[in-house]
Amino acid sequence: MTVLQAIDIYSTSKFEKTIEAKFLTLIYAIESLANTQPVDDDQMRIIDECVECVRKSSLDTDTQKLLMSRLGSLKRESISAAVKRVIRDYVPRDTVIMGVDPQRLFSDLYNIRSKYVHGDFAESMEQMTKYYQGAEELFLSLIINLPKASPLAE
Repeated sequence: MTVLQAIDIYSTSKFEKTIEAKFLTLIYAIESLANTQPVDDDQMRIIDECVECVRKSSLDTDTQKLLMSRLGSLKRESISAAVKRVIRDYVPRDTVIMGVDPQRLFSDLYNIRSKYVHGDFAESMEQMTKYYQGAEELFLSLIINLPKASPLAE
């Protein structure tokens, strides 16, 4: 996605009715600033070996296809890793948000997002508002620091 699309998603978060929806939409806006990259050659080789092992296995065809598909998704970094890379590359090293460095903050926010999405989370509106504010500060820090020549700016 482009920075303009990410800003559009960010703007949408402002109009969501609940703080939880605002938070989830904002995390999506942050994610949209990162493009996943292929994993390194060593990881790729090991994944390919695993795929070949599944292919040669006695598992039924549907199970083989499922496992090979799941293994194939490991050939690119996770969206969480991609966001941390973008933060590392563009947010100044001395930045502190909510008392922690931005990569740590994103990890914490992403864990909260995962728990919420998977039904294992219950926080007060006050705490969710703090999480949203931290996510907003992180998003704005990314937007401000992305270079105009960034591939994301296209």
